[in-house]
This record gives sequence, structure tokens and C-alpha cells, in this order.
Amino acid sequence: MRARCPNNEDHHLFDTTVAVSQIWLVDQTGELSVVLDDCAQMIAGPDPGNAWNCADCGAPATFDPSNDTS
Repeated sequence: MRARCPNNEDHHLFDTTVAVSQIWLVDQTGELSVVLDDCAQMIAGPDPGNAWNCADCGAPATFDPSNDTS
């Protein structure tokens, strides 16, 4: 898979959502007191099923299904 900007082939950065876990210090009711580690572990990485937008122009990415990463 390879993301591409449909507006400009020179745009190579995209914003998307990933899932990460955090380690919190909580009180006895589970209320957050302090975030101890804000990115302890990645749960799910970038997925073409999520929205990807070009970081330069905001265009929704298109995907090349090829395994070519060059």
C-alpha cells in the first residue's frame, strides 16, 4: 500500500488516526489524576480504512495497492 496526494505527487506526508494506549495515575473512582506515559504502546497503526489527508493541502489520499514502497 502507498498513499498518494491526488493534487500533487510531491506531497508525501499525511495525517491519519492511530490507536495508542496511555498509562494513567487514577484515584479510587478511576478519575484521571496524571498521565504517566502518553504513548505507552501502539494498539493499531495507520490503516487505509481510516481517513488519510494530505498534510500539505488537505486532500483525501488515494491508495496504490502495490507493495512498491519506493
